[in-house]
Amino acid sequence: MERIVIIGSGIAGHSALEALIEAKNEHTQVIVITEEMGSLYSPCAFPYYLAGEFPRRNIYLKLLRDYKDFKVVWRTKTKVEGLDLKNQRVHLQKRSIPYDRLVLATGSEAIVPSIPGIENRGVYVLKKLVDLDRIRRATGKKVAVIGAGLIGVEAAMALRKRGWEVSLFEILDQVLPQLLDSDMAKKVEAILVSKGIQVYLKERVLEIKGKMRVQGVKAEKSEVSADIVILAIGMKPQSWLAKYSGIKIGPLGGIWVDNRMETSSKNVFACGDCVESRDPIFGEPSLSLFWYVARAQGKIAGKNAMRRSASFEGFHRIAATELFGESIYSIGYTEKELTKKGLSPKIWQREIRTGAIRVLVWKDRLVGAQLLNATNILPHLFGGVQYGVLLNEASLVQSEKALFSPYPPVWIFQRLGIHL
Repeated sequence: MERIVIIGSGIAGHSALEALIEAKNEHTQVIVITEEMGSLYSPCAFPYYLAGEFPRRNIYLKLLRDYKDFKVVWRTKTKVEGLDLKNQRVHLQKRSIPYDRLVLATGSEAIVPSIPGIENRGVYVLKKLVDLDRIRRATGKKVAVIGAGLIGVEAAMALRKRGWEVSLFEILDQVLPQLLDSDMAKKVEAILVSKGIQVYLKERVLEIKGKMRVQGVKAEKSEVSADIVILAIGMKPQSWLAKYSGIKIGPLGGIWVDNRMETSSKNVFACGDCVESRDPIFGEPSLSLFWYVARAQGKIAGKNAMRRSASFEGFHRIAATELFGESIYSIGYTEKELTKKGLSPKIWQREIRTGAIRVLVWKDRLVGAQLLNATNILPHLFGGVQYGVLLNEASLVQSEKALFSPYPPVWIFQRLGIHL
């Protein structure tokens, strides 16, 4: 009997597991090793639970009992100490497990800055469910959130809904700097400020004040009191296990994989936040630490681990959130990202009754979009960016009218490769 081992139980690991189960090979044993409890939960639901808007059980998408009819061996609360690639074994603390093929789905980890006071009680990251539970149990009335990316903004919103006084710090000159251009970011900032969140931009946090326990935050130009601090600076691939086992690591710190999600080591695959993939337009190494990408990569890794041929062709970024009832979406590239590459995209931006739409076109190709409450055109804009729809000069004017109309006609869906 063959044995396939999966390390990690996030969406990439579960997606790989589902692909193995779908293959229905009775002669294959599957072992899942995870430091967590194994059940699949959705980080997208974190803000709602943190805000007290629904119970903890609603975070879960799959429980271990959902796999009871399949030959899956779970090693939960178990840390992998190392890999022996030559002899194909996974080393645990007190034993080792042989494998025929291995899938690494070790995910990402929160970036923790080296600043005075970082070890104080009351300093939290927000990556795993256990982190969320700790924040939910925290007492106090004032919170400082360091980092105004998606996680930081959502945490700020959730705690504000629960009546906390919220200070949001960002070293760059706008909120959601990786997802929005400045004009759209200013609209989001206005939403946050209107709800009572204090936003501090272009502010590097220098120190977390307090002796043993958090008392506040000192930045370059401001100082605020705080009972807790949430670090939301960003995430990085958790690739140390692969690195110290001799598996090739890419220039951005993720595990190198080919389009089959196979690593530099034979019979070892990797997927999700721990890997580097290729930019779908420019072919450059990129990190895509997003749920839907991890899910797609997990499926590909699982299929190839079962010797079913499948390839990952890349996904453009799509990020979404809802802030105080306002829907925000980012698809593909921002103007800042393209400008850094020396490119000059054409930009269409329109105000609509409920929000705004910003569309980016480069070489007649739809390459990016940012939406505030324009949910009706989200599907075809995402399809247009993902599938590289070309809009020639003659059609741009016509396309512009359709894109910014309240209800785009059927032809624009067809032009953008979406079949209704």
